[in-house]
Amino acid sequence: QQIGSPVAVYRAPVNRFVAGFVGSPAMNFFTVTAHQVVDGGTLINLNGGVSLRLPFMLVDQPATLGIRPEHVEFDPGRADNLIYADPSAFEILGMEHLGDRSFAHVELALGEITFVTPTEHSISPKEQLRLRLPPESLHVFGRDGRSLSPAVP
Repeated sequence: QQIGSPVAVYRAPVNRFVAGFVGSPAMNFFTVTAHQVVDGGTLINLNGGVSLRLPFMLVDQPATLGIRPEHVEFDPGRADNLIYADPSAFEILGMEHLGDRSFAHVELALGEITFVTPTEHSISPKEQLRLRLPPESLHVFGRDGRSLSPAVP
């Protein structure tokens, strides 16, 4: 499927299969329901009314968005590409405590997402969940599974 150094394959997978195979836990994937080219980038819509901005142009075709769990920012300070979920809008499916960090598995309106949290921070089903999907960490795959994201140096 892809030949390269482990770091190169991890950073720039050529297709969805490689993206989901390399890295643990596996990359999160979400269906892009619509998109619109804006200011040299693309505004994409996902299930659950989530809108995110890509830093590159996306051609008009069905697509899948991917982001690695370690790139999702939990309770971020920045305000772009945010996902908010009120307590009634998410379900904690499980937590994997690994010592210095934990993997949270959560069901949102856009689908299931896995992300990293510091061990000292817990997710409360009584508080709003705030996640950021940094534009530079997003991968986009076309209908055939091939990467549509620009090459990463």
